[in-house]
Amino acid sequence: MALLDEADITTLNEVLKGFIYFDKPSDSKIQHLDQRQVEVLSSEISSPFNTLATAEEMGLVKHQ
Repeated sequence: MALLDEADITTLNEVLKGFIYFDKPSDSKIQHLDQRQVEVLSSEISSPFNTLATAEEMGLVKHQ
């Protein structure tokens, strides 16, 4: 098992910071969304949110 060096930890912390807390978006930024569809989509997420997998899919980190 490889240990993360300080640069890796700093990078990972910066990436994960964005997933920890979100301010509620302003109404003008979300008014175009279909609230019912948002509720349907959110109900389909049955497991805990995987921040590492999401960050990898977004190209923010690379799995080693």
